[in-house]
This record gives sequence, C-alpha cells and structure tokens, in this order.
Amino acid sequence: MEMTQTVEKEIDQYDWMLVSYGEDHFENKKKQCREEGERKGFVKGEAEKSESITVNMLTSNYPPEEISKLTKLDLARIHQLAKFNNLEKP
Repeated sequence: MEMTQTVEKEIDQYDWMLVSYGEDHFENKKKQCREEGERKGFVKGEAEKSESITVNMLTSNYPPEEISKLTKLDLARIHQLAKFNNLEKP
C-alpha cells in the first residue's frame, strides 16, 4: 500500500512538472545530458568497446559482414581494424 502511494506521488509530481515546464523543457534537458555524456567520453567508450569486440571476433574468424551486423560498425572500419591488428586474410 505504501509503495503504491509513493509511486502515485511520483507520477503526480511528474505530471505537475510536465504541465509547469512543458515537454520541450525535458527534451532540451535530455539533449544537454547526451551532449555532456559525449564530452565526457561515454560515446567514445562505446566505440572503443565495439572495436575491441570486433578485434576479438576477427581473431575468432567471424566473417566481417556478421561482425558488422552485430557491432554496427561499417565494413571499412572492420577491415581497418583487421589490417591494424594483422588479422587480414590473404
């Protein structure tokens, strides 16, 4: 019962904020947070992780096309990583 009241209070507060500030305010805040995350390197970290996974998959002989589907990296970048890590097939 107490949990339901707490959740209902939070919903009421959120609704009040939407009415008071408008949805655009929240969209702008989300955009600011995303940009701040990019400045702090979170997006860069994701790219580095994808590239690290790609190198591991190349080492395990996954086809580049399959790697591209799974990591969302383009084939050109996958081939660059393969070449840089001496994993290109003759």
